[in-house]
Amino acid sequence: MTLTASLLSDWFTQFNHSYFDSILPLPRLTVSHSKRQFGSFSFKRRRRLLSTVNCDFSIHVSDHFLLSEHHYQSVLLHEMIHYYIAYTKQRDTSPHGRLFRQWMDRLNSQYGWEIRVSESSKGIATRQTSSAHRIKTVVAVTLTSGRKLLSVVSTRYVQYVDRQLKASKDVQTVEWFVTSDPWFDNFPVVRTPRARRVSDEVFEQKKKEME
Repeated sequence: MTLTASLLSDWFTQFNHSYFDSILPLPRLTVSHSKRQFGSFSFKRRRRLLSTVNCDFSIHVSDHFLLSEHHYQSVLLHEMIHYYIAYTKQRDTSPHGRLFRQWMDRLNSQYGWEIRVSESSKGIATRQTSSAHRIKTVVAVTLTSGRKLLSVVSTRYVQYVDRQLKASKDVQTVEWFVTSDPWFDNFPVVRTPRARRVSDEVFEQKKKEME
């Protein structure tokens, strides 16, 4: 799904009404591209005469991670708990202390959310890995010596590479495939006849998978 500030605003309004008695003013809501945090909350403290005022509240949710709608909403709710505690000037035992955990546990148990104190990004797809898994053009080359080669070729240079390979006396066969196999992610995308040598077993296996 595509995360937008407008979508965050709609969710915020809904959750503010359902869980926080609509007491939270709409903060600055932005979609970030953070590679380290799913979400973040920030605010400023300003002194006014004899008191201190919390203001300039902001919530950021990263679209770097490819999450489900439910997961994105759980991230937003995590930050809204922080916002509620700061806005009402309550003191917690730590950034994710007793008060935060009470809110988290209630929303999770009563409403089925998946709010977490901290969350690892390990194993979660990102926009980078997603783009890396786009369709690739692969050439499988057998040399007259019997060596087997595989290469990922830029689509703009397929005809050029094909002509160069077939004109070489060292090349026995040239076969072309398209694939989204992540096994090829660490292959460079070439524009000239360059390829990586592989074993006969891997060569035949990958050709079979791409057929």
